[in-house]
Amino acid sequence: MSKHVPAHSLFIEDPSGPCSALEWLRQQPLRPTEEAFHWGAVLLYPSIGELKLDVDGTVDGQRSPVITVQVPKVRRGVFWTVGEVRFCPMPLEQFPELKALRRSFLQWMEQHPLIYDHHSDGPHEFDYYLEGSAKNWGPIRALPSGMSALKAEQYIVSRFDGSLDKICKTLALRGVKCADSE
Repeated sequence: MSKHVPAHSLFIEDPSGPCSALEWLRQQPLRPTEEAFHWGAVLLYPSIGELKLDVDGTVDGQRSPVITVQVPKVRRGVFWTVGEVRFCPMPLEQFPELKALRRSFLQWMEQHPLIYDHHSDGPHEFDYYLEGSAKNWGPIRALPSGMSALKAEQYIVSRFDGSLDKICKTLALRGVKCADSE
């Protein structure tokens, strides 16, 4: 794992239910404090290290024991966004307890099918349903509700995709109608 990129895991899951990745993290012996946001949650682990602040007073995730969870969302009525769990410290080794939690989390994630990897020899069965920049961030795993949705032809986008107008025009040619707004 590179020391210059936070450790992250991407997943697909039904946005209408609880986020399984967030629930898994909440159930672990290493207990966080949690801050909820419209996009998901930040898990802080002050019991394993102090929170370091940037000059503007915000938490410096690279030097603090922090995990962010971007939960899947519905966009334009037809898209689900890819969820993401990001272990923010760089290098992660500065917090051995968080590194151990990451290993356990990866073991849990590996129980779910890998549905996309940008390498040519990776799985590509569901590429047709990954729209916009969703294929720029792989690998992506499908949790049970995500796998069911992909098999039912659910379209997926990245949370980084801004305007979805162009993708909606393409999907209109496939007979898929997007909502006019979020």
